[in-house]
Amino acid sequence: MKKLTLLSLIALLTVSCASAARDKYKADYQLGFKQVRVNGQPQSTEQMSGLAYKDEWIRVSFVPGRQTLSFTLENLTPQSIKIHWDESAMVINGHPERIIHSGVKYVNASNAIPASIVPGKSVLKDQVLPAASVYYVSGTKYTDPYWHIAEIMPGFYTRSTEAKASEFKALVSRFDGADIYDLMLQLESNGEKREYFFDMHIPSAKVTEIQELVPISEGQ
Repeated sequence: MKKLTLLSLIALLTVSCASAARDKYKADYQLGFKQVRVNGQPQSTEQMSGLAYKDEWIRVSFVPGRQTLSFTLENLTPQSIKIHWDESAMVINGHPERIIHSGVKYVNASNAIPASIVPGKSVLKDQVLPAASVYYVSGTKYTDPYWHIAEIMPGFYTRSTEAKASEFKALVSRFDGADIYDLMLQLESNGEKREYFFDMHIPSAKVTEIQELVPISEGQ
């Protein structure tokens, strides 16, 4: 019998551990709007698809995360559109929260934020988070200081190993039919302002087993 060398034993253990920790379950979240309002007026559901919305000004889509809300906004007009960040907000558990976006230094989170300009027929990719969710943690004798970002959607995980399946299923079930949060964006174009209010929720959340691809043997 051949003896295992130390390197081959380490490699074998590494592969075994990796296989044991492989994700077996995934969360399927159905995301959508409960309502979209522009200047207080409810918009037609025909303008919505999942977490995407379109009108004569913009086409926008959202990807919610545990700490931030990412979005892609396309300016459909030939004129520039301004996003007034200091007049925009997220509403979490019924409470309006001042927001910051990517590019704003955390140390300046409480300062005035200049408007972003989206030129005509162009696309902006950005992400927002509540300014209050960012705070500085002082270092100690044993740790360095750092900026901490609190979760706005705690437990919003997408995959799990078999060992943590029960906990994962319980977390996912909490989002079934749940509200996420709301985003209000104040936009301006050619001297006209529009207040966009996006009310987001999760109509359905369930756990399914990840189906592994079985390789086709040669000759089949």
